[in-house]
This record gives sequence, structure tokens and C-alpha cells, in this order.
Amino acid sequence: MCNTKSLQKSIKHSGFVVTNTSVTKVARIYNLAFNYKDNIVPSFGLAMLNVVEKNVELQEETRFGGLVDTINSKFSNHQIKANDKGEVLSYLYDDSVFRSVSAIDVLKSKHKQDIFAGKFVVLGFTAISLSSPYLSSNDVQTPSLYTHASFLEHVLSDDLLYMPSFAKSLACMLSFLFIVLIAYFNYANHYIKAAFICLFGIIASLVVVCNMLDYGIYVPVGFFLIPTLVLYVILLFVSTYIFHVAENNYLKQTQNIRTSIVNSMMKMIESRDSESGKHILRTQFYAQILSRHLSENGPYKKLLDEKMIQYIYEAAPLHDIGKIGVPEDILEKPDKLTDEEMDIVKKHSEIGYNIIQKKMNKYNANNEFLKVASNIVYTHHEKWDGSGYPNGLKGEQIPLEGRIIALVDVYDALTNRRAYKDAFSCKESESIIMNGRGTHFDPVIVDAFFELKSKFRDIAYKFMD
Repeated sequence: MCNTKSLQKSIKHSGFVVTNTSVTKVARIYNLAFNYKDNIVPSFGLAMLNVVEKNVELQEETRFGGLVDTINSKFSNHQIKANDKGEVLSYLYDDSVFRSVSAIDVLKSKHKQDIFAGKFVVLGFTAISLSSPYLSSNDVQTPSLYTHASFLEHVLSDDLLYMPSFAKSLACMLSFLFIVLIAYFNYANHYIKAAFICLFGIIASLVVVCNMLDYGIYVPVGFFLIPTLVLYVILLFVSTYIFHVAENNYLKQTQNIRTSIVNSMMKMIESRDSESGKHILRTQFYAQILSRHLSENGPYKKLLDEKMIQYIYEAAPLHDIGKIGVPEDILEKPDKLTDEEMDIVKKHSEIGYNIIQKKMNKYNANNEFLKVASNIVYTHHEKWDGSGYPNGLKGEQIPLEGRIIALVDVYDALTNRRAYKDAFSCKESESIIMNGRGTHFDPVIVDAFFELKSKFRDIAYKFMD
């Protein structure tokens, strides 16, 4: 025990029995020796090896080109390698691996001598420090003696490991380096590169750990992986949140700009066509309820998601934008138009189409809203049987949004007064719509209209000119 002179002089071998705890509860740091009063005192386990083989010594060695300093020892043909502090890692065996017998039973010859042959035998199981408990991996308190026994077992099995004294610091430094790189690429919106660096770090660290184990070296990969992965996950959540906020702001700004453009064009149309009045507003709400109904019932569910419904609602007021290119005297003519005048009016579809196409070419040719608006403006006078204008499209050749506006535009024209006609009643207008089923209008849309006719009437009365 190195604390009583008379006892110290009478023993041939000595060793300390205190062992370090380990945060893993599985592998413990086991010191081969300590410096005590300017003397190197071996551990309990190393002292037991020295009892069997007198020349067990500690020697310093440099490995891997001077990068790693080790302290080595040799017992019989078994190599013992420790770091420069003389520490090894001893994974703890379960206490059931080791056999315990009562000293009294041995003295009473209750055990045969051959159970001790060729084995390390420790007497004094209940001695102070040997019986001091440690916490095993399953949170069971076990006497510290098993730490020494596990060390001896690992020596005989040639599977002792050691961890270089600088390993934790190096792992933390590398983790910091990877964290800086990941943070930089996240900040620069290079998320794929950040993910690749994180993945590379994980794979590389695991490869290094596996290779080092072949040399009996344990690399504390957790000091690298845990901070790196935790920060990467945090940055991923933060980046996702920032991207989500930015996207929402962008969508709101885009919608506000879109609404402003539509409102400006509506005012422009109203200034040229006094009969438009609330026609634009009614058409917008008709299109909205009809599109939503079709998105929930019938064969067009997949074509009408919430975004498409919103586009149709916002683009509906633009359906007659081409009228700004029609002479005002024709638009304001109180009598029925001549064939020549009607041909001029029919050109408003192409005029409006060209206006929107110029905007698409100038800003964004792939803008979904402008595509929907373009289809509505260009095709809302096409007919299901192919007799419409400007291109005589037939059936499903006509975009769905154009077919929807075709019906609501006619219904609104029928239920409101024009310079050349009086308003029809809602019932008469509904009858005309039914007569156009399969010729002027898409039969599916007509059927949906009749399911919503009471709502159409409500809108007509609410926004009456």
C-alpha cells in the first residue's frame, strides 16, 4: 500500500489499486504506473505481471514519424502499449467472467488446487480500494477489483487499446474546422456542399477509427462527430426556417405586385368600356367558386390545386384586357355591332394575348400566373364544338381556365344590361347556358354551374351594376 514502512519493507512487490473512472462506463482509463516519491510505482495489474515475469519494464517509443509518443511494456509474448502518460483503455468484462471463491473455503481445502493453476489469483477481495465500487455499463455497482482483472484479461488476449493524449484536442479542433466550413457554405446558400462536407467528415472519421484500431489506438470519434452533427442539424433547421421565411416574403411580395398589376389593368379596362363596371368583379368571384367546386368534384380535380384556383381568381379580371385596343366608339356604340365592327371586337383576344406575352418575354417566360392569364385572355371566346374564336379550338384543346371563364363571362353578360340589349333573368340565363352544353360550353363545367346556380345568383345580386 506504500503507506506503512514496516509492511513496505517486508513485501517483494507493490502496486497502487486506485483506478480512474470513465465517462463511458464501458472502457476505463487504466494507468500502468504512477510517480510516487520520485519512484515509478506500477499499477496493481502491472505489479501482478511483474510477479510472474521479473523483467516487465516500461519503455518510451515514438510511432508514426514522431507524431505519437507511447510507453510500451512486454509480458511474455504479449505487447502492452500505452500513451505518453502511461494510460491504456481497458474494456470491462462482466463480473460473471471471473470466478470468486471464499478464502475460508480455500483454507478448509474445499477447492481443488487445479482451479488456481495457470491463473492470476488475487487474495483480499474485501480489501479497501479493491472492494470500492465502480458503476458498470448497466448502472450496477461492481468492486474495483474487476477493473484490474479485466486489464489482465486484455493483456493475455492482446486486445488492449490506448488513446493518444492529444486525441481529444485534435478531434475537437477538426470538429471546429468542419463546423466553420459547414457554417460558411450554409451562409453562402451552398447547402449541398455543406451536406457533402458533413458526410465526408463522418465517413472519413469512421474510416480513421477503424484503421487506428488495427494499431491498437482508440480515436475518440465522438468528440468530432457529436459537435459536428449537432451544429449541422441546428444550421439545417435555421437555414430551413430562414428559407421558409424568405420564400413566404417573396410570395407575398409577388402576390402584392400581381394584385397591383391586375388592379391597374382593371381600372384601365373600366376607363375604356363603361359597360364593364362590376362585370370584372363578378367574373372574378364566379370563376373562384366554379374552380373550387371543380377541384373537389368531377374529372378535373388533379388539374385544379389551390395555387391554380388562386391564379384563375386573380387572372379572371384580365380576360377583356384586349379591349383597350378596340376603338372607343365601337365599345360605346348603343346599337348592335355590324359584322365589320364585330370582327374588330373579336381581335381583343389577340390584343390582350400579345400584351401579356410581352410581359412574359420581358420578365419571366415561365411565370405560371402569366401563363394562366394568357390562356384566359386568348381562349375565353373559344367554344366546345370548335366554332369559337380566335383559333377555333375544340373540346379539351381549350385550356381548362379558358373554358371556365367562357361560361362565367357569358353568364354575366346575359344577366346584365348591355348597350345593345336588356338584362335576362337568372332563370333565362341558366336556360341559355344549358342549351349551350356540349356546343358552346364544356358539359362538365355546365353541370358544376347548375350545382352552384344559387351561389351565382347571390354574387349577381350582391355586385349588381
